[in-house]
Amino acid sequence: MMRFAQRCAVALAVALPAGVPVSAQITQHEYAARRDALAARLDSGIVIAFGARTPVTDFGPFYQLASFRYLTGFQQPDAAFVMVIRDGRQTTTLFTTPVSARLAFYYGFRPDSATIAREDGLTARPLAALRSVTDSLAATGLPVYAIRDVDDDDFAAQDTSRAGSSS
Repeated sequence: MMRFAQRCAVALAVALPAGVPVSAQITQHEYAARRDALAARLDSGIVIAFGARTPVTDFGPFYQLASFRYLTGFQQPDAAFVMVIRDGRQTTTLFTTPVSARLAFYYGFRPDSATIAREDGLTARPLAALRSVTDSLAATGLPVYAIRDVDDDDFAAQDTSRAGSSS
């Protein structure tokens, strides 16, 4: 049995070059290209997407909503994304919720705005500022597009949460 385990370890070491992560990772540039493509398609408007909420049970896995993750790559709960597009050019802001020191003791701190800028290429602000920002954007007269907050398109018709729904 030990010989089999050694052969598996050698085969794995040969198959994986040193320094290459096991899981494929989507780059910041790919997420930016996705946002650019959306901006070019819409030309002008305001896009709002909400991320998944914090799980209500401890030790349950967190899964980011697919459409939010597709545009941002951000893997933390309780966030929103706003993209303002004018003539195909966009500016983006990620609104995040900091975690209290007590919860951070158990689950870790969430990234701050400097970390988000460095790792995700996005400007970040506190989620508490979302309402005032969207209120001021509504005054621009640009059309507003809400990204539906469903895990999968198969369930879009049954979307009961109105946070990211346009209906």
